[in-house]
Amino acid sequence: MAFDSRFREKELLLRLDPLFAEAEAKASAPPAQLKMDRFVLTQACKDYVTTRNFHLDLMLRQLETAVIDIENPFKTQLTELTPFVGRTFAERIKNNGKPSPQADLFCMRVEIEEAAFLAGMKRVVEAAAKRDYLLRYEKILKKHTEDLEVRWKSVVAQHASYDASEKRIVEEIERIIAEAAAEAAAQTSPRGESYMRYLDILLTAPIPLPETLSMARTLAKGAVGYWRKVSDQFSYRQSLFKDAYKSEVGTTLVLFKDFRSETRRFIDEYSYEKAQKECDAGEAALEQLVVASPAPGQKEDLRLFVNEARLRLRERFNQSKWAWDDFVRKHDKKFFGPIVPHIKDELLSTSAWQERKRSMQHMNLHALLKVWRDDNRHLKLVEIANQGSEVKQLVGYIVEEMVALKSALDATITAAIELERLNEAREQDARSLE
Repeated sequence: MAFDSRFREKELLLRLDPLFAEAEAKASAPPAQLKMDRFVLTQACKDYVTTRNFHLDLMLRQLETAVIDIENPFKTQLTELTPFVGRTFAERIKNNGKPSPQADLFCMRVEIEEAAFLAGMKRVVEAAAKRDYLLRYEKILKKHTEDLEVRWKSVVAQHASYDASEKRIVEEIERIIAEAAAEAAAQTSPRGESYMRYLDILLTAPIPLPETLSMARTLAKGAVGYWRKVSDQFSYRQSLFKDAYKSEVGTTLVLFKDFRSETRRFIDEYSYEKAQKECDAGEAALEQLVVASPAPGQKEDLRLFVNEARLRLRERFNQSKWAWDDFVRKHDKKFFGPIVPHIKDELLSTSAWQERKRSMQHMNLHALLKVWRDDNRHLKLVEIANQGSEVKQLVGYIVEEMVALKSALDATITAAIELERLNEAREQDARSLE
């Protein structure tokens, strides 16, 4: 419904009766001239208020559009309306000949009052600027909400790729450990027992038989070959695991932390409080329109205009608030604020990681290595080999196999320790997001 308030028109028309009654009493002009002046001024009052209402209605319509930058059209409308006052009253009355002094006085007074009114109306430009801010705020907030959704899907997908790789590697490590456990158990009986028995013979017999030495050497070489294979497989997959982990830390987590930092800067610039402040300032500027108007009729017309304009400004603010609420609903506890557990788990698969760690710890490779590494007979045989050249010649090559065996076992242990450190580093990364 078009804006059409006419208190100002009634106020102006009510002035004409006493004004022209005085002019007729003083015979300020011929009766025909006074009649014409009155007709022209009556029409001028109606035309002016109609034109003014047209511009005010246009402003109200612009306030509710989705077009950014209504500040400049508001300025243009006020610029067009300002000279219209003079053309409507003083120029029109002069076109009918010499007006009466009362008509001149009426036009002068109206122009002064409307000049003050139009000067105060410049505050509506400020309200338009605040409305423009709210619309830009809403659009920017919606776009950033969508952008963060895309970014979140991107980092989650990127993590899923690394997580799948890490999961596959851990499964292979578990398989290697399981196979090592099964092989170690098999070698302790009867083959492993044979190896240990031959070690006992080597440690107790004055001169071991060649067959004993040969069999001990064969068994030792078998153990070395087996544990070297375990060591190589374990170390290789541990390096793959490390590479996958480092890549994820260097990409997924870095990107996510960058997105969080950027979001904090965004919130500083586009917080809900700023939108509220801009809306309040716009409403205050509208109120000043009424205060700045000198005539009661102007104030009554503008009160209706301001009430309508405030509704439109508040509606735009509500749209901004909904955009903010949607932004918070989708990204709070994710890109800003404390990260909730399910978000962290989606980003880092923390629960799955902990389960894998427990699984690897349950299949303790250290315990399996003790079967081969920590038997005192190995150390005693090394001591015998160092006692003299004759004994060394007999058992030295077996000792060399044992040294190689120990090296393979140590390499596997080192890889297992490094894997544990990576687990600890991964947990630290998860905590760094809190």
